[in-house]
Amino acid sequence: MSKLKVYIISSTHWDREWYKSFQGFRYKLVKMADKALNTLETVPEFGKFTFDGQTIVLEDYLEAAPENKERLSKLIKQGKILIGPWYVMPDELIISGESLIHNLMIGHKIAAAFEVEPWKYGYVCDIFGHAAQTPQILNGFDIHYAFVGRGTNEHTMPAHSLWRSPDGSECIAFKQNDVGGYGHLSRVFMNKYKTDEEINAFLKGAVEYEKNRSKFPIVLLTDGVDHTDIHPELVDYSKRIEEFFPGAEVIIGDLADMGKELEQYRTDMQVWQGEMIETAVLEQYVITNCLSSRIDIKNLNDKCQSLLEKWLLPTTAFAAFDNINIRKSFEDIAYKYLIQNHPHDSICGCSIDDVHNDTKYRYNQVLEISDIVLEDIFNTYKAKAAGNGPAIALSIYNPLPFERKETVSVEIIFDKDYASQFVEPFGNEKKNSFLLTDQNGDEIPYTITEIKRNANITFNKVDTHTICFNASLVASGITQFKLTPIKDRRRYIGSLNTSARSAENGYISLTIENDGTLTIFDKRTNKQYSNLLFYLDNGETGDGWGYVAPTQDNCILSTGAACVISQTLNSKNKCTFSIIHKMLVPKEMLYSFDKTGYIRRSNELIEMDITTNVSITDTSPAIFVETIVNNTALDHRLRLSLPTKIENDKYFVSQAFCFVERNCGRDNATDNWCEPETLEKPMSGIVGKRNNDGSGIAFISAYGLHECAALDDKKGTINITLLRAFRNSIGSQDQIDGQVQGKQKYSYCLLPLEEKDTFGTMQQLQDCISTGIKFFNTKCSDDFTPSSKSLVSLSGDKDICVSIIKRPEREVANSIVVRLYNLSSKQESTELKFSRLIEKAEIVNLNEEYICAAKFEGNTLNIELEGNKIATYLVKLI
Repeated sequence: MSKLKVYIISSTHWDREWYKSFQGFRYKLVKMADKALNTLETVPEFGKFTFDGQTIVLEDYLEAAPENKERLSKLIKQGKILIGPWYVMPDELIISGESLIHNLMIGHKIAAAFEVEPWKYGYVCDIFGHAAQTPQILNGFDIHYAFVGRGTNEHTMPAHSLWRSPDGSECIAFKQNDVGGYGHLSRVFMNKYKTDEEINAFLKGAVEYEKNRSKFPIVLLTDGVDHTDIHPELVDYSKRIEEFFPGAEVIIGDLADMGKELEQYRTDMQVWQGEMIETAVLEQYVITNCLSSRIDIKNLNDKCQSLLEKWLLPTTAFAAFDNINIRKSFEDIAYKYLIQNHPHDSICGCSIDDVHNDTKYRYNQVLEISDIVLEDIFNTYKAKAAGNGPAIALSIYNPLPFERKETVSVEIIFDKDYASQFVEPFGNEKKNSFLLTDQNGDEIPYTITEIKRNANITFNKVDTHTICFNASLVASGITQFKLTPIKDRRRYIGSLNTSARSAENGYISLTIENDGTLTIFDKRTNKQYSNLLFYLDNGETGDGWGYVAPTQDNCILSTGAACVISQTLNSKNKCTFSIIHKMLVPKEMLYSFDKTGYIRRSNELIEMDITTNVSITDTSPAIFVETIVNNTALDHRLRLSLPTKIENDKYFVSQAFCFVERNCGRDNATDNWCEPETLEKPMSGIVGKRNNDGSGIAFISAYGLHECAALDDKKGTINITLLRAFRNSIGSQDQIDGQVQGKQKYSYCLLPLEEKDTFGTMQQLQDCISTGIKFFNTKCSDDFTPSSKSLVSLSGDKDICVSIIKRPEREVANSIVVRLYNLSSKQESTELKFSRLIEKAEIVNLNEEYICAAKFEGNTLNIELEGNKIATYLVKLI
């Protein structure tokens, strides 16, 4: 080996909220930061210090100690304190790729406010596993080094290796050791070693341990354990290490410098491909079951992400071209509230109730800001369409950049004195009579599904009719329809149902079996999938971190529960069945604290109602499902089961900007590890299996569901965790919110697959069901002609998807930013067509910094993306 270089990284791992609330930890933060400033100002030999790769701690500190802003700024500019690259250290496997990008953007903005470059190091020391595309995301901010831990093991990953994303992007990664993790050196500060001899032996052993983990003459010692103070003793300890290892250079320094030194060994490094979700041989748990903790928090997070990514940001960008100018600061405020909920102890649901109450407050701010801004924009559009005639203009907004042909449901507002009404023969319910037409004047069949009389809308009494019909919606814009009152009746008689509990369209047939399970026959592939969609309930003795089954457990199936099946909608374009299971489950876990010491599920049973609404439309092969669980029981886990009958030993799941394939089942060789491998694994809402001929089935969730399990049984079973109700939280056994009592609602679909269905097909469907539509209607004149307007439309290969459309971070007039990603492993091409001519187009990095000019012609941006690549375009329109 060449001359040994020992890097000592001085840090603190700062959980902003966890077993204390934010304010509880901030009080400690101020004391810690005060000491750090004093040390760095008075100990010139001390090198560099970092606040865990986060910048939010700077905001939190200065809000409480504004008098120290100049001192802090001076040390940052001197390079004594490294800041960024993140705003908060996020979870990687639950949140969206756009959230990861925006997190880094905020971190970079805060660094710029201090007039320095952010720390160009991907520090994610305590994340519960790592996403496959993280190296590409980091590279997009000119970050080429990373610090990883949970999800890896020393026997499979050395200290220094190359971490490679599916597209080939790489980071030189340091894998923290399995014993002390990101704070290994801190053991010497915990009074574990009291004498000089003990301290010296520990320091020697720590360096030797790291030398044995690396074939390169560069080792790293870290002291950034949870909420630790700065350690001035590091100066003395670094000198001791130099004495123990003559010729060695010891630096209290910068991980980015270590990464640069390791570049010379890049070609000799082991490669780690993709995600990191290994369970732990020793003590660095990956903590898988956080994926299903506090499902209410996950639901809120996914809804807020969709609202920002698919509604607020693109809509404000489009509105600017109609001279509707919304302050971008509202977007920035909403995004900050969202990202503040993304540290692992927050979004993962493993903190105390006070913390999760705070996260709900922040999510509510996102919802309120977004709703208010969107309402303002839509009111402006509504005013432009308004008139005084008896007709009604219906405007449907599709924010997604591709055309959608869907069966939509909208509510129409009528005056109470609406003139055209009729009553069915021998009936007494009045129905408004009207003609629905599109922009070509063609009549559109519809079905009235609900009527409300004397409804209150903005303090006015009105009548409403909810109708469903097949709509063709333009990409990224508004499609208008016209409702004209007519004197004669309008009925569109037809039906998708084939019996009281079966229906079919041109793609599939659906049967609801006696026990409430589904049988789907795919007409395109001649494949049948049966016994789908039943529920499993068993005991839970774990906490927010992990699921633990009691030794004496039982598993209760919905197939044996009382089941009521009804048809709630039957029309020519949509058919809906309602399935109500009344499951009798144990009321709670019983704990005996006497000499018997038993833990078991109670004999007392409680009724838990599960309502499953299953819909089929004539525009899609998908089965659309809404499950409503009225959770009345305590201490249990509820899962949804899909026995696919597909024998493939692989399954696929979605993740930020990609899909990954995994082996079904679990590795029995991990049985005696500290943390044995679990069947449960992360997903971003999509999981499925395929046969060799390309047929198969995918589960696609709109929001909230991130934990799945693919068994290696003969039935090809996939299970999705709906909720875990637990009584224990970190440091407390009297927390109640982890029991997620009351109604929990889930929206998802089952998509039978044919060979031509790609990952892009599934991703677009998820975008549709998570985004939905927004609509408004207003009176209009008789001569009103419906129209449509689209700003941008995606065409070409379906494996190229749009991640976000937004205004540039550095505002440029008449410009938008579009980010796309390729879900195929091979190069694909597509086009983005704009409603205006393109003046200039650039390819920019994820921080929206110029890379090169982009190809365009007229109003069309020509795009070619390598396999699994993410690309961002800044386009200026005329």
